[in-house]
Amino acid sequence: SAYTSANTELYHYLLYQADFAHGNISIADYYMKINDQKNAEKFYLRAIQKDSLANLPRINLSVLYNSQGRNKEALSILETAAKTDSKNAQVFYDLALLHNEMNNKDAALRNFQKAYELKLQDPRLYYNYALLLQQMRNSNKAIKILESGLKIDRSSTSINYALAFIYSQNRQTAKAQQYAIILKKLDPNNPEDQQLVAALGVN
Repeated sequence: SAYTSANTELYHYLLYQADFAHGNISIADYYMKINDQKNAEKFYLRAIQKDSLANLPRINLSVLYNSQGRNKEALSILETAAKTDSKNAQVFYDLALLHNEMNNKDAALRNFQKAYELKLQDPRLYYNYALLLQQMRNSNKAIKILESGLKIDRSSTSINYALAFIYSQNRQTAKAQQYAIILKKLDPNNPEDQQLVAALGVN
């Protein structure tokens, strides 16, 4: 078929690029798209061999390992990435998520803080970091982190929900209602969001 022919042409084009790290990354990404994880791993590792400073294949490989339940290997490769590029906020964010999944809360907090200090422009960082802080009973810092996240994306429903929820838990109803009003406008069709809005008496 035309689809199969196009895929074959794409694959042969990618093979021409295999002498370079970025070419191996492209081939690995191609294998990920067709769910061939074994070959994806092989070409991510080749990309790292071609360029020991390249962190994109390490990040992608860590995601692959995590999806396979190989979290110790994922952690090891991300720790190498952090040493290779200590200014890469995405690496520290991924490390934080992985540590959190593995229930290493203190390590997760350290890496969330590092990604925050490096100003990762991803609202999910601020939400996930604040969520862990709230679990650790540090609601004041959680609120600070969430308010920083709003400077990046004021329309983030997750951040506005978290602020409304934390303020309501702290019995600061007026503050909680401010964010509930915003949430009502942002996400009127989400039952969970609107349940909180209604609980705070926002009509």
